[in-house]
Amino acid sequence: MKSTRLFGWLLFTGLLAGLFVGPAEAGREIVIYGDSQLNGDLTRWVIQGIMAVKPTQVFHCGDMVDQGTDYDWSRFSLLTDPLRKTAEFIPTLGNHDIQNPANLFRYFPRFQSSRWYSVDRLGIHFILLDTVSSDFSPGSPQYRWLEQDLAVRPPGTRFTLLISHVPFMCSANHQGQIAQVEAALSLLVKAGGVAATFSGHCHVYERSRRDGIFFVVTGGGGSMMGNQEYPNPYCEVFRNRAHFVAITPGANQLLVESLNPDLKLLDSFIIPTAPVP
Repeated sequence: MKSTRLFGWLLFTGLLAGLFVGPAEAGREIVIYGDSQLNGDLTRWVIQGIMAVKPTQVFHCGDMVDQGTDYDWSRFSLLTDPLRKTAEFIPTLGNHDIQNPANLFRYFPRFQSSRWYSVDRLGIHFILLDTVSSDFSPGSPQYRWLEQDLAVRPPGTRFTLLISHVPFMCSANHQGQIAQVEAALSLLVKAGGVAATFSGHCHVYERSRRDGIFFVVTGGGGSMMGNQEYPNPYCEVFRNRAHFVAITPGANQLLVESLNPDLKLLDSFIIPTAPVP
């Protein structure tokens, strides 16, 4: 009897793992985090947690540094060096990052040619917007680019995720900036088949959902944590703890987990595959 139960349990766990782990997908391949700008002991702890899950791609939601000084960027480089040696590091611009453009361009020259871009990894189309230093209102160059990018995606795209520094919604601070992003981009994001957005700026973890789209704030990368200050009728989970988000790609869905640096689970949810418009 015991051996039968054990076999049944192993079979169940194996089938569950199979939902998320395919032949070329070995687990928490993708990490998204933001607002690590103080680059102190808390940031080091978060990075240690990220390295423990061994991602192949790491996306930063912006505010990699605090004031943009030489010291700030050298500190960022020192702390993230082990991570950037083992994973592809893909950044989004935050308002603190652009205070000294010369230093920003020295570390990330790609922003000299464009401050918004998209990449494709593991069947996921990632869109990285600039919501802090470039116009994103309807009719602007960035908005028109986003329209075109959403209209044509590579064959085999199973999910579209959008990353920006300023969130679409959050119950912490920065409500004025959030309202601008929401007003300018929410209809386009919905029409374009974006499955989830990931942002920083607010130093919290918050998961909201509206019209089938997840709106995630992951601003717990190492700065002082914020609090829940304003009503958000779409909020499903709120945490003010240091964290990062790990994504496990599967054949038909994405498993998204918010983890403490010691890998304790704060939240988890599933993004199902949806037809690309």
